[in-house]
Amino acid sequence: MITFFDSLRRRPAVRPRKVWLADDFCCPPDQADGWKSLRDKISNGADIAPHLSTSHESVINRDGLLNEWGVHHFHLGKKPHANPKHSHYVQRTGPLLFAMVREDDFYAVNIYPHKTFERSSIIESIHRNWPQKISKYRVNGICGEVLTEEQRRHVRKANCGTLTTLSDGTVYMPIGGGVCSSGEGLEALLRARRLLR
Repeated sequence: MITFFDSLRRRPAVRPRKVWLADDFCCPPDQADGWKSLRDKISNGADIAPHLSTSHESVINRDGLLNEWGVHHFHLGKKPHANPKHSHYVQRTGPLLFAMVREDDFYAVNIYPHKTFERSSIIESIHRNWPQKISKYRVNGICGEVLTEEQRRHVRKANCGTLTTLSDGTVYMPIGGGVCSSGEGLEALLRARRLLR
């Protein structure tokens, strides 16, 4: 059950959402068509799962970015995936859109190069643009350590929870709900326990 609930978090429900752009959002010209296609799908309530990682087909796939900061990453291809096995996905792109997806809203943070899942500017942007959406995760009276991208990568790989300290000193608990030592999201564990009860 934990694995099941954890897998649900990785696939946003199919429903129309309002798109919000961060103050420094910038789409490279060569990704403009792909971003427009994805944005139209988001606004119109089409399925955006084809833009997600193919790794999400596995129910045991771990997503450190989602678990820690509550952020999805989306490919911006327009054509079908080159591999016939994954033809229901869009073509893979180097640049990825990072976004926080909520029930009725889609908060587009920015477009980053691939493999930059630990970049602090992601969470800094969310804090700067939509602080009210993550305020319940703010921690007061506690100092956290500032981690490098490499340190954060190791922490996520080890399934460890950590606080995030921003440049202005604000400290957040894991916005994505945190992670268990097994690698599943803590929220999935709690949902499974509630169902068992």
